Amino acid sequence: GEVVQRLRGFLGERTMEMRHADLGALLERVLEARRTRAGVMGVALQRRPHAPLPAAWIDPVQIEVVLRNLVDNAIEAAAAGAAPAQVTVE
Repeated sequence: GEVVQRLRGFLGERTMEMRHADLGALLERVLEARRTRAGVMGVALQRRPHAPLPAAWIDPVQIEVVLRNLVDNAIEAAAAGAAPAQVTVE
């Protein structure tokens, strides 16, 4: 409930645009967009190779916002901890 309400508040009155999207490609795009920020903060950002993620019926914009927030929070927490700082997405 509360997370959904916050997300709606953050995205405003944007209507959901559901479609099949490649979750692996979406995650890679988020990680690439955050890699420089992580490096500036002294955090190594990596993704462990594993089986490809499936396509899913989602609103890619909303899922990207959620993934960016999760990765940003992980980077900030890792930077505040002991060195060497690292965030690994599995």
